[in-house]
Amino acid sequence: MGIIKSAEVDNRSMASIEGLLRGVCSEIEAQLKPSISGLFGGIVRGYLPQAWVFRTEHEAVTLHVDRSGNASVSRGISPNSDVIIEWAHELLSTTLRTRSRPSVVSNPPKVSLQTQKGATAFNFLRGRFGL
Repeated sequence: MGIIKSAEVDNRSMASIEGLLRGVCSEIEAQLKPSISGLFGGIVRGYLPQAWVFRTEHEAVTLHVDRSGNASVSRGISPNSDVIIEWAHELLSTTLRTRSRPSVVSNPPKVSLQTQKGATAFNFLRGRFGL
């Protein structure tokens, strides 16, 4: 084990939001897919697709959910975002990892609800992300 240079630490931190969101994709799919094929499938599909942007001082990542309930993550900001969440990298990383919001936060996340379907989905799914 050698000494870790600050640039290496920064590179690992920059990938953490993307990696944490990739880990949530299977959970989102497991929750959505049965709802899409169920009795109220048409209602649920009416809120899809969704694009949520997670932006910190180190990275911007978009979580996409398509009409079939498939979830994926891509780097960058989707031009058709339904929700934009901006927060300090360390706070967002910790929240996504623990799925619970820190109890004392001097700067809460800035959540911009871009569409009505995004607002509805955010209010329904925010707990899944710890927000």
